[in-house]
Amino acid sequence: MRYVLGVSLLISGTAAAQSSSTLPHYVVQRDTIRYELRNPFRMYWARGADTIGDPVNGISVETHVWSGTRERPAVRVAFQSLATSRFAKSNEYVLTPTGRILTVDGKPPEPGERGDLLMPLPRQPLRVGVRWTDTTGTGPGKGTVGEEHDETIRAWEVARLFDTLGTRVADVRAKGTWHMQLSYWADSGQHRVAWLDVKGPVEEHDLFDATRGLLLERAWSMDLRGRGVPPSGAADTTAAGLRSAERMTISDTPRAHFLLRPLPGNDTSMTVEMTHGSPILLHTVARGANRMTASLCRNDGLVGIAEVEFDGGAPRNYTATWADTAGSLIVQRLTRAAGGLVVHRGPGRDTTFSLPNGAWAVADYGMDELLAPAVLSLPHDGVAHQLAVYRPFPGHWDRGTASVLQRGGLLITTLRFGTEAPAVLAFTPEGDLLYGENSGPTGSKRFPSDAARQAKLRALLAALGG
Repeated sequence: MRYVLGVSLLISGTAAAQSSSTLPHYVVQRDTIRYELRNPFRMYWARGADTIGDPVNGISVETHVWSGTRERPAVRVAFQSLATSRFAKSNEYVLTPTGRILTVDGKPPEPGERGDLLMPLPRQPLRVGVRWTDTTGTGPGKGTVGEEHDETIRAWEVARLFDTLGTRVADVRAKGTWHMQLSYWADSGQHRVAWLDVKGPVEEHDLFDATRGLLLERAWSMDLRGRGVPPSGAADTTAAGLRSAERMTISDTPRAHFLLRPLPGNDTSMTVEMTHGSPILLHTVARGANRMTASLCRNDGLVGIAEVEFDGGAPRNYTATWADTAGSLIVQRLTRAAGGLVVHRGPGRDTTFSLPNGAWAVADYGMDELLAPAVLSLPHDGVAHQLAVYRPFPGHWDRGTASVLQRGGLLITTLRFGTEAPAVLAFTPEGDLLYGENSGPTGSKRFPSDAARQAKLRALLAALGG
């Protein structure tokens, strides 16, 4: 949720007399600025003992590319969600030097657009104890479904100033209130609209690099409460609310660069938790001669990309990079050598495992597409054959069986590992994983999400009689 910023600053007589060169302002940056954002929130409707609306952990990354002049800076913001939707957008903002938005993509900001882009700056020098206020609003709009109206009033204060790494940083705090009205189609076919009208306190804590004119970190939290109609189908008004907390942190680390990489391949699939019908994993795959690159994205921001070279149905080289939920970047490297499977853990810390008898593969959980060469190498006789899978992330082998049957143009594969529920995978003879049951968490199913592979799966299932 992003809001349109309309800042009204208190200007003292002393500040007005100051030279503009001493006033805090945003500087047009020469380099691309990257931020990581985390926003755990819950939009909810309460009816008796029931609460509608699940907690969501929004994880995303942004790039800010600056242009314009000191008097009229501009910044192009490219936003990339890391959830299974991989929602992305890009907008051009023209600002005042204090951070107030003048235009979005060449037009005045409209209701529901992101407008609270940067911390508003005062029209007076930054000193400990300096205070100012701002009022933010999105305007009346047209009352159409999908609009979002926000108004917040915040009182700001410079809590401290400190020097670090050759720059002067202002620690700024704010308190205020936020009022939000939001509506959206819960079911457009049934003309069912969900909405909420909520208000409550908001607190903010920001870090501004006064030397470079750059926002380093922005963090806010709010607890809004009011009334609304839930998306579940009930038409009556009930208690509603929104709890949200976002932290936006500057990051020019290898992790941030990795998170901004495009996902590999055009073959996309989604693993869905079937009880609630919720997408929980996004998969993409690129296949080539003796090579496969696969990615896995989870709704909590976990992203991994694995590249594998195969030789004779078994991996020769394996490299994977993972951005985990703890803020780390993990690189895994494995090679097949004469002595076995070598796990490279750093200088002088390699570990070698003896290769198992029978078919084997390297694949982390949720990346069963990497099992394709091993599955294709097994007899298509429906008999259980040994299969061992090394899991790089936890660092252990899963040993079990795989049985393969060819039916209607698909290789129906059943995997059994220990006491886990069997997983059923449907590969094409070319090694494309078109369908899976229990291939992620138990109770989940994996489906193609691109139109061409969906049509292919439907045709093959029709040939099997549904």
